[in-house]
Amino acid sequence: MFFDLPHVASRVYGTPLLIVRPKLDVILSVLAPRLQGEPLAATGNPPAPHSGLRITEAGIAVVPVTGTLVRRASGLNAQSGLCSYHDIQNMAEDAFTNPEVKAVLLEIDSCGGEAGGVFDLADSLRGMADVTGKPLWAVADEAALSAAYAIACAADRIVVPRTGEVGSIGVVALHVDESGADVQAGLAFTYIYAGAHKVDANPHTPLTEDAHDRLQADVNALYADFVSLAARRRNLDEAGVRGTGARVFRGREAVAAGLADQIGNFQQAHAQIALLVQNSQQPATIRGNRMNEQETMVMADQTVIEKQVETKICERMTELAAIASQAKRLGLEIDPVDALKNGVSPDALRERVLKEAAERDTQDVQSF
Repeated sequence: MFFDLPHVASRVYGTPLLIVRPKLDVILSVLAPRLQGEPLAATGNPPAPHSGLRITEAGIAVVPVTGTLVRRASGLNAQSGLCSYHDIQNMAEDAFTNPEVKAVLLEIDSCGGEAGGVFDLADSLRGMADVTGKPLWAVADEAALSAAYAIACAADRIVVPRTGEVGSIGVVALHVDESGADVQAGLAFTYIYAGAHKVDANPHTPLTEDAHDRLQADVNALYADFVSLAARRRNLDEAGVRGTGARVFRGREAVAAGLADQIGNFQQAHAQIALLVQNSQQPATIRGNRMNEQETMVMADQTVIEKQVETKICERMTELAAIASQAKRLGLEIDPVDALKNGVSPDALRERVLKEAAERDTQDVQSF
C-alpha cells in the first residue's frame, strides 16, 4: 500500500499545527527523505483501525481520541493511525443523543495534530454536554497533548494517570526551503501566477519576511484561541496558561498546575463517572417566574454540599478502585462499586484482600 505523499505533506508543511515537537520530528523524519516525489510506502503491519464508539454496561459512552488528529482523515485513518475531528464529532453526537447513554468519557491518547477544526470540535462537545445535561469527562490515557488537550478541555473533569501527560498548549508551523537542494539537483522552478501572495511560503524559494510575518500572525492568533479555551474551561488565568510555555505536564504535576483534576487510570475514571450518574438525581422543577432570596440561598448551600459529597465519593472510589486493581493482580476479583455501595472503607477492603490472598495460598499448600 502507498500513501499520497503530496497530500500528506500538504497537511504538515506551511500550516499551523497543534502538535508536540517530538511527534512532529517523527513525522518529518519520514517525509523529509521523500520530498522529491517518491511514494511513501507503508512498512510493517499498519496500526489497527480505531475501534469507534462503545457503550459500557454502566451506560457510559466511550469516545476514542487517539493517534494524530486531523480535520478529515480522507481514508487514511485505518492505515496511518489518523483520527479525524469529523469522526469524533459523529461519535459524540451518537453518544449524546442515545437515550441509553448516561455520560460520555473521552478516552484520549494523542500528541495532537491539525489546528483547523479543533476549537469548533471542543465547543461542540461542550455544547452537547450542556444541552443534554450528560456529564462529559476525559482521561489522558496516556497523553492528551496540544490539539488533544484542547479537546480534553471541553470536559467537566480531566483525569490523568501517574505517568500520563497533558498540556503542550502551543502552536507550531514549519516551512522547508528546498531551493538549495533544487540547485544541487539542477532544478529550477518558475511560478506563473496572479495575486501578490499566491505562492507565498512555497518550498522552492526562501521564505520572505512578509510571508514569515503573516504566518507568525496566524500562529499567534491560534495560540490566543488555545490559551483562551484552556483558561476558560480550566478556570485559570490566561497569563498563567501562557506561562506554561507549551510545556508537557505529567501526573501530579499536571493536577498541581490546574491542567487536570485528579490522578487515575481509565478504569478508575469509568468507575467514578458511572457511580456519579448512578447517584445523580434530576433537579426539582421550580415553579413561578422568580425565586425568593431564601430559596436561592438554600439551593446554593445544597449545591456546595453536593459538590463536597461528590468530591469525597470520587476520592473514596479512587482508593477502592486502586485496591481492586491490586487484588486483580493477585488473582482476586473485587468490585469497587459494590464496596462503595456497602460502605466498605479502603482499609477494610485492603485487609479483606490480604486475608483472602493468605487463605487461598494456605489452601494451595494443603492441596499440594
